[in-house]
Amino acid sequence: MRPCTCSTSRFSRSSTPTTPGPSSSPTLTPTQAPTSAPTANPTQRCYVEDDFDEDGSLDNSTWAVDVGGDGAFLVEDSYLTFHNTTKGGHVRTQHFGFSLPLVITATLDKSGPCSDHYVKVSTKAVDDDKPWKNVPGVVTFAWNCNERVIYGSLPGLFNLTTCASHPTQYDVEIVVAEDRVSWRDLNGACDPLVLAEPFGADRCP
Repeated sequence: MRPCTCSTSRFSRSSTPTTPGPSSSPTLTPTQAPTSAPTANPTQRCYVEDDFDEDGSLDNSTWAVDVGGDGAFLVEDSYLTFHNTTKGGHVRTQHFGFSLPLVITATLDKSGPCSDHYVKVSTKAVDDDKPWKNVPGVVTFAWNCNERVIYGSLPGLFNLTTCASHPTQYDVEIVVAEDRVSWRDLNGACDPLVLAEPFGADRCP
């Protein structure tokens, strides 16, 4: 994998609940998003980088595992895989106090239509919420089957696109800026998403 700007991770094909949440796409209307995505600063410090190349365990100086959710995870063949989850499979970085823009890059392995994945940026130390909804203090970047969605931290705040290609490995970049967040593929596999979101300005140093 290429070096990260702020954090790099690889999540396997079942890195989110094996039973996906109900698809609410027929009633969703995306909020108006800015026309351009926030940009990353290439000189920014790298806080976390992990290729998950130590089979069987996570580096406890990098990751906290008792942080809510349920099920179990496996570290094997440079992948972090969650299974048997209903609330969500969660690990959290040990680092707090990220500067902005925060950039997250990851390789996600989507093996089927509801092989869902998600990344949360959160103010919470423990999180038992499923990923397919708005939660105060949390921005979630998630697949809901064939829809890719950013759920903002405020009720009804989200943006989505359809991205149905599978099996596919997606190299994604997530950027959290002061007033907006974005999610794109480094190879252009899916349409980029941008959401006006005050999370960064209010909650990040």
